[in-house]
Amino acid sequence: MSSIASDFQVSSVDLEPTSMSTESLLARISDPRNWPEASVHPPEADFPRLGIEFHPDVGYSILCHEDERSLGFLAATQTATSAPEVPVCIGGQVVEKWPPELFLAEAAAATILDYFFVSGRQHPSFAWARLDHFERELLHEGPGVYEFWKQLMAQSGPPA
Repeated sequence: MSSIASDFQVSSVDLEPTSMSTESLLARISDPRNWPEASVHPPEADFPRLGIEFHPDVGYSILCHEDERSLGFLAATQTATSAPEVPVCIGGQVVEKWPPELFLAEAAAATILDYFFVSGRQHPSFAWARLDHFERELLHEGPGVYEFWKQLMAQSGPPA
């Protein structure tokens, strides 16, 4: 796996902007002692930007904004997505279910990251789902999101 180009930094809730390798980034966000998400961005600009999250037992989700006009695209394992099955907590504000095709194995996530670090663009060999163009199911919104999420994870365990 390659290192992040000097044009990009990685930051997170628990990480000041820094450079790191693809392997280090994936290991960091998948370690339960760390925040499970990070942003890859230029040091002095907002775009291009890539957000990556780790979801135990289902994989990585990757959201890419190539420029300020982008609505955001999620990397997908195939062009068409199925019904939402995987619960996700989005920014601590809402809990939804997303299609399983929006979650990637580590090798696929690494390939996408390596390409983005060099080009600042979406990897052309992968399918990309526009953020507002896939079926999702709202489970909870508003006050009590974190408590709802903890209870949901305790009841259901990891998705099948």
